[in-house]
Order: sequence, then C-alpha cells, then structure tokens
Amino acid sequence: MITLLVALVFMMGLGAKLSIPITLLIPLLTLVTFAHLALGLNVLPVLAFVFVAAPVLIRLKRSSHLHAYFAASVVLPTLIGLIYI
Repeated sequence: MITLLVALVFMMGLGAKLSIPITLLIPLLTLVTFAHLALGLNVLPVLAFVFVAAPVLIRLKRSSHLHAYFAASVVLPTLIGLIYI
C-alpha cells in the first residue's frame, strides 16, 4: 500500500511539473490504483519506470508529444505487469 501511495504522489508531482492536464492524469492514476487494488499488480515497476523516465521527460518539456510519452511511461509497465500476473 505504501508503494502505491508513493507511486501516485510521484506521478502527480511529475505531472504537475510537466503541466500534464488533469484530464489525462486522473485516468492514469485510476488505472494504476485499479491494477494494484483489484488485480494485485505490484506498482514498484511502474514507479521505477516513471522515476527513470522523469529526467528524459523533463528535458522534453517543450515537445508536442510529451503527454503521450508520459502516458506511455505509466501504461507500458502496467500492461507488462498485467501480462505477467
């Protein structure tokens, strides 16, 4: 439960730093929360992937594809984790 809380706070903080719209951030947070609580997914790989991708995303702050990169950094580890459940 602590890893879920840390992952959500980190994703919210990074989303605020990158000016990710709340309409994209809330569904991503809901996806991670649902995958953890309902499906038993370990969110540590999601946290690690977003943590590693954070410096790259901050460098690409002015890119037009930033929102897609942020969403991919959350969705890809979640999907990989769901495949291996």
